[in-house]
Amino acid sequence: MAVRAMSVSPYWELTFDADGDVDGPERDRLLTEVSRRGVRDLLLFAHGWNDDRSGATLLYDRFFAPVPSLAPVARLGYAGVIWPSMMFADEPIPDFPSSPAAVAPASPRLDDGSRQALLRVFPDRATVLDRIARLLERQPDDGASLEEFGRLVRELVEVPARGPQARCAEDTRVPGAAGPGPEMLRGETARVCRDFAGALGQVAGGGAEEFSLTPKGLWDGARELLRQATYYAMKRRAGAVGERGLGPVLGRLAQTAPGVRVHLVGHSFGARLVSFALRGLPDGVRTVKSVTLLQGAFSHYAFAARLPQDPGAGGVLAGRQRRVDGPLVCCRSRFDSVDRQVQRASAPGTEQGRRLVERVLSARRPVLVLGGDIDSAGLFDDAVRLAERLGGPVWAAPSLFRLPFPNRHPLFRGVLPAGIAPVCDAFEGHDLVLVLGAPVFRYHEHLPGRYLPEGTRLIQVTEDASAAARAPMGEALVADPGAVVDLLVKALDAPTAPVGAYRPTGEPLTVEGPCLHPEEVFAALRDELPADTTYVVESTSTNSSWWRQMDLRRPGSYYFPAAGGLGFGLPGAVGVAMAQPDRPVVGVIGDGSANYGITALWTAARQHVPLTVVLLRNGTYGALRWFGGLLGVPDAPGMDIPGIDFTRIAEGYGVRAHHATGAGELRALLAERPDGPRLIQVDTALTTPS
Repeated sequence: MAVRAMSVSPYWELTFDADGDVDGPERDRLLTEVSRRGVRDLLLFAHGWNDDRSGATLLYDRFFAPVPSLAPVARLGYAGVIWPSMMFADEPIPDFPSSPAAVAPASPRLDDGSRQALLRVFPDRATVLDRIARLLERQPDDGASLEEFGRLVRELVEVPARGPQARCAEDTRVPGAAGPGPEMLRGETARVCRDFAGALGQVAGGGAEEFSLTPKGLWDGARELLRQATYYAMKRRAGAVGERGLGPVLGRLAQTAPGVRVHLVGHSFGARLVSFALRGLPDGVRTVKSVTLLQGAFSHYAFAARLPQDPGAGGVLAGRQRRVDGPLVCCRSRFDSVDRQVQRASAPGTEQGRRLVERVLSARRPVLVLGGDIDSAGLFDDAVRLAERLGGPVWAAPSLFRLPFPNRHPLFRGVLPAGIAPVCDAFEGHDLVLVLGAPVFRYHEHLPGRYLPEGTRLIQVTEDASAAARAPMGEALVADPGAVVDLLVKALDAPTAPVGAYRPTGEPLTVEGPCLHPEEVFAALRDELPADTTYVVESTSTNSSWWRQMDLRRPGSYYFPAAGGLGFGLPGAVGVAMAQPDRPVVGVIGDGSANYGITALWTAARQHVPLTVVLLRNGTYGALRWFGGLLGVPDAPGMDIPGIDFTRIAEGYGVRAHHATGAGELRALLAERPDGPRLIQVDTALTTPS
């Protein structure tokens, strides 16, 4: 078939049928001409739901037109994939002129344009389509006709169970999942149509009442069932064309023209097509140098080795991205709708503020999550006022680097665990999670599960635009958390009664033998040091003991390495002590961590920094040993570091040092108030972070 005049050259087309069988002469023309035409880089584009060759070719012409001017010295060739897909004629396309059907009044009837498109992509189902069209025209007011419609839709889109398209239907594999195909093709037709009619009403802006849910009114939902089932068939077909059609063609191209570098581009379902072509590539082919997915109409989990909510499930293309000898890029546009929104404002605008306040006030059981940015921005006391007006529980965000809230306050529940499943468990029973000044979330441990309980909303407020963009769930407002705190404090009523007394600490745990339990050390710090002491902590394996014993009620009381890398503690403690000479500063450092920044003691001695370093010596990398157990390698080598005397090392740097051998001696040393640096070494029992 002749190809219309294109703005770029050389240009080829590859035509495939629904099962992925390629037009042989077109394929052979590409294979024989691409090297002869001196092509070094071949740009190959697959369209999404264009339903005819002219529409697809026009798209390719527009897309390829600016490329030569962007790469004037490149030896480029261009190819377009033609495959049988469609879109409904009444569906508007952004930036394209609307068809008459797209601007016509909404009606369940099947317009001529959509009917002709359906005939082109399902050419052997003309009788079925006639019956579907008649039912949409008549809209019988009885349930039996609706069930017949559902059966006809299933018959329209069904493919042989063992045919080439059947294995390309899903994006993910979930063991034990319900039968093949989506719920809309398996469930009761009346219920499915009712759900679609209700959704159409919400899209229209007035709720489900915009679309009648009477038996006759359910035909609005019936037509939407036809649309969605057709798109499901197009998605399935795209996978088959990619795997059975384009992938093998690219393998042949690699044999006949091994020097040609291929760059795949796919739009909408075409993105799924070029992605599944990676699954159809013969082993060892490395000529695909890039893949660009434009508004890809398939799950982004298709390439995932495992799903976050189910470690036993994974994407059907897991690992196939490694067949690309270069980048795989996913793009979206302003026309795409996703299940979360990110808005930006230095301070919430009038409408943004109104919506935020409305959502917080309407929440029945809100929970507040505060991040280290609250303390960094000087909002510690403001956060307390907000929490007491809100009246719900308060959590600190996982992998906390600053303490944003008094940890003995009656509303405080602790630091969230750093795993997906336990964070979800912590939010169970709450309808709103309000996150201020924190990413959502730093998951340090691989504990997969649901991100949020069913029915729970999450709203994040952060000044970090990148943190807002990468959050896997919820809505985000990129704004000053202080402005939001002030807005909510003004909107919420002051508490009518005191929130209660601060929670007391319990008796510290003890161990037999010469070592102290970390809780004994932290109890001594709490009791013997001034209440305004600042602690710089790098002892991950003692985290749980720390929070059980400490009572921190002032801003700037706590610093911690959120990223989890070792070596922050000692130099961080020296820096904090130099920055605030009028406030006591203590570094609580594990022996494993100390080895990564021990030279900071030299700076402390040279600058005569008033710093106390409490060095917890358990002779091992406790956190790494704990992680080894979680990952099934409890005997990983290199974990133990016995016999290091940090008092001698400190003295070598010019820092006064002591080895406290019991709780009484430790308390006595802490009661002293030296004017320069000192190190107190304490032998402690091994504990775990949680």
